[in-house]
Amino acid sequence: MTPDGSDFHHAEPCTEAATHPLTLGHAILLHGGRSLALFAGAAVPPPATGRLEGPARSLAWTALRWPHAGGWSGVALLDGVPGPGDALASASAAWRVAVPPALDIAPAPLAALVRTTGGSAPDVLRFLTAALAGEDRGFLSGFVAAVAEPDGFVEIVARPTTGGIFAQGWSMSLDAGPARLVSIEAAPQVQVATFARDDILPPGRGFCLYGKAVPDDAPAAIDALHHEKDGRLLRLDVVRGAQLHLDEAATRHVAAMLPRLAAPREALAALRRICRPRFAGEDTLSGTPLPIAAALDSLLEAPDGGLLATGWLLDPLHRVERALLKSTASLYARLDARWCPLPRPDLVAGFGAEPRFAGLLDPRDPMHGFIAHIPANRAGTDGAQLYLELVLDDGSCLFRPLATTAFESGERLPQLLGALPQAEPEITRIVEDHLAPFLASVPPVSPRPPRGGASRPHPLGTPPAAPRETAAVVPFRAWSELQPMLALLAGTPEATALELVLVTVRAAAAETVARLEQAFDFYGLAGRLVVVPEHDGTPIRLDAGAAASAAPWILAWTPAALPKAPGWLARLRAEAGRLPAGGLVSPALTYEDGSIAFGGQRAETAGGCGLAGLGAARLPRGTARPAPAGAAAIALVDRASLERAGGFAGRLFGATHAHVDLAARLRRTGAGTWCSGSVEFWALEDHGPDPDSRLVRRIDEALLAARAEPDA
Repeated sequence: MTPDGSDFHHAEPCTEAATHPLTLGHAILLHGGRSLALFAGAAVPPPATGRLEGPARSLAWTALRWPHAGGWSGVALLDGVPGPGDALASASAAWRVAVPPALDIAPAPLAALVRTTGGSAPDVLRFLTAALAGEDRGFLSGFVAAVAEPDGFVEIVARPTTGGIFAQGWSMSLDAGPARLVSIEAAPQVQVATFARDDILPPGRGFCLYGKAVPDDAPAAIDALHHEKDGRLLRLDVVRGAQLHLDEAATRHVAAMLPRLAAPREALAALRRICRPRFAGEDTLSGTPLPIAAALDSLLEAPDGGLLATGWLLDPLHRVERALLKSTASLYARLDARWCPLPRPDLVAGFGAEPRFAGLLDPRDPMHGFIAHIPANRAGTDGAQLYLELVLDDGSCLFRPLATTAFESGERLPQLLGALPQAEPEITRIVEDHLAPFLASVPPVSPRPPRGGASRPHPLGTPPAAPRETAAVVPFRAWSELQPMLALLAGTPEATALELVLVTVRAAAAETVARLEQAFDFYGLAGRLVVVPEHDGTPIRLDAGAAASAAPWILAWTPAALPKAPGWLARLRAEAGRLPAGGLVSPALTYEDGSIAFGGQRAETAGGCGLAGLGAARLPRGTARPAPAGAAAIALVDRASLERAGGFAGRLFGATHAHVDLAARLRRTGAGTWCSGSVEFWALEDHGPDPDSRLVRRIDEALLAARAEPDA
């Protein structure tokens, strides 16, 4: 279907009554064998798209048509040169070329056609630019030069310190307000202001325009500016020698012109921005006599280049229109448009005694602090000077240089979170809009070489004659957690099948190592004790334990789960071996009262249990079944799948949701997570992983939500 509503198809034999003559006045030859066919006076508009069929060839036809003097004129792009006898057909009519068109290579005939038939020169230029797809640039430039009508002169062209282009002159048609310059490459938007000129007869008047999105080298290369009005292309010729090459001179000139200009507010604001003071590397904020004070307490930079700003602003008279984080490169971030306010009652007390703030600060309004995430922009930060810019209501500015601090790992997270109000009503917004996006590229821990050499695992029990297939990695905090687990293993098949890798911190290891040696010898167990740093969370401790063993199967087992009966390991291993894909399988977990703690059923929240709280009789029996995540307390996983998923720790900052994160990473590698249909464990409520703060849990939940796959 063509734009005029008619169907078109390949030309077919046409009756004489259905055929119209198609008079092609010129065919303009283009590069690559293409041509532009010009037509005028067609009684019926030819189709916008179709094919011009000849005796031995078929040419693609794309046309722009417009009405004129009771008929239709236009221009068509063809992938060849038309000839006499060529036919063009639609469902309702057909056209035939009667005489060969005159051939040309210049755009002058097209410009003449547009002028004499009332065509829209801007529409023709847009049609040609789209149809030629950026080729034949010389032809397009020639068409603009030939069709544009003189409308005035540009007497000054300059590049201000803000970049972009400033132009001043006079015009008969250019109106104040937003406008677009016409170009074969783009249509940059500019803001125009006008002013009276005694030396120009009405409707002529002076103009100033400014456009930011114009290349910095453009002013020196411009010989004319073009704009459109009422379907015409209008030309403003640049006077010889009009270019100003000094940035500061251009800025001073614009400042002198501002009182004479008339324009909508947005246009005047754009021109005023040219004259605004620029950052010169000095702190002008600290010494201002105005009742304005501000600072950034920290400006942290994540590995991906994202920034997190925490700071405050005192502005009791509301003089600050914009608070910007900028750099000497390309960084521009509107802090006040993105920040989340935070209470800072200390500022009211600290500044209330200063003369410039006397009587202006209300103790009932402490919301002077803020936190703001600025997305990554390496081009604007690497090697550049960052600074805070406060734009005041009179157009003046205050500046303060800033320095960033690298935030390379989550080991500094407690310091960051400790400075935030934990009970702030907007904590959800703070986490989702600022903390989580900033922390998305931050690893939980940074690689660090051990001081004085790596700590070697301490052997426990008698080494087995052959390596064991399953290593049970057990993080613990005290002997009281381990005692029930070790006792339940005594005399069971698991005692001789498991390699027990116990993981704890140095202080707990010193207190328990003698008891562990006795217990392993007494119960006939074998394994080792791994010592980790105090600040390592449970997922990192599990990774340390897994690294201390070469077993192909890893049982992540915390003292929060205890077996109900012996023989469970063989059944769990058998289920894992029958899984359709590699991955992780957890036993079902029930509390001592018989209610379900983990059953593997899907729920509205990832890792949840749809049967939680119901009786154990409701648990499905038989084969392992898919689960959204394994149990946090215990899970069996093959080492190959675990390594492909990146280990237990992943990219979260706490332990509470580590099992959910691991499940998601396993799925991304093609593995899965399952709940056993034949093995049940007791779940102990008084044992669990190291507790996370409420804020860390919220951050991890936001990170999981951001990384979740749509169909997960």
